[in-house]
Amino acid sequence: MNGTPARPRHRSRLFASAVRASLALLCAALPPPASADGPSPGRAATGSPSGDRGSFEPSAHPAPATGFELSVVSYNIHGLPAWIAGDRPAERMPRIASHLNAYDVVLLQEDFAHHELLAEHVRHRVRITGNGPRSRLLAQLFMLCGSCGSGLTLLADLPPSRVAATDRVAFAHCHGWLGNGHDCWTSKGFVRLRLRLPRGMAVDLYDVHMDAGREAGDREVRARQLDQLRAAILARSLDNAVIVGGDFNLQWSDPHDGPLLRRFMRDVRLREAPTHEPGSPGGRVDYLFYRGGRYGRLSVIEAGIVTALSLDTESPLSDHAALFARFAVHPR
Repeated sequence: MNGTPARPRHRSRLFASAVRASLALLCAALPPPASADGPSPGRAATGSPSGDRGSFEPSAHPAPATGFELSVVSYNIHGLPAWIAGDRPAERMPRIASHLNAYDVVLLQEDFAHHELLAEHVRHRVRITGNGPRSRLLAQLFMLCGSCGSGLTLLADLPPSRVAATDRVAFAHCHGWLGNGHDCWTSKGFVRLRLRLPRGMAVDLYDVHMDAGREAGDREVRARQLDQLRAAILARSLDNAVIVGGDFNLQWSDPHDGPLLRRFMRDVRLREAPTHEPGSPGGRVDYLFYRGGRYGRLSVIEAGIVTALSLDTESPLSDHAALFARFAVHPR
């Protein structure tokens, strides 16, 4: 249910065959996606960074003397049911969690079918999941699509008292039931968490997953989803520092996708954290964006791809690489 790399075609045909008989029932049972609010409690964290971060970018700024550091990782964990994922996700989740514990904030995508297992092994105190399935009927079809919800999970290793606001929002449009990424089986969207930081500072964190597929209908829906995200950030985070991460399924070098990304960054006044080596292939679809706000200034101390969660290892833990950035948050 993401854009890169492509899934083997035999699994796509298997998925289509398995769901074809249920589609007629679903079409009559799907209300518009809903949003919800409120953080979920978690357990206290005791870990420290594990040192497995790999960076393409040397430190551009010194560590803050009077500010606050915030480490963020964004990762599509390929957490689909095993028969769709084509491997053993239940074996991957504890290993993934051990690396996520090194970061203050974790933005996850495709946390569909193995969320409880992952949650057992992460130490973050603040845990927020995205919106649920589009209907009760979809919620019963766990074998087909896991939770059939957004697959978004946002974790923060900070006291729950620092949570100022949360939002869970499903995108109003999707494309693809039998093909085109099968995105309508889920309720992709975004999760927002506002954190209060020391010295009166605050930062809004957004975890995003957009539709997959490379056909005209997929492109049109992604443009609408990006418009919805843009409007939400402008309305909810007008004066705040912002960090936006996730799987956008938009390729920087694509003649259709690239202009959408650049316009989004311009309109919301975002910069991209330098997580990729300059000149790296433009087919990537995962990004970390950021900007400062009225009460806090953000700068990147270091950024890159988490070495242990890259695609270059002998046994990758997902079909995406994990992006990280360490930010300095300074008061203005």
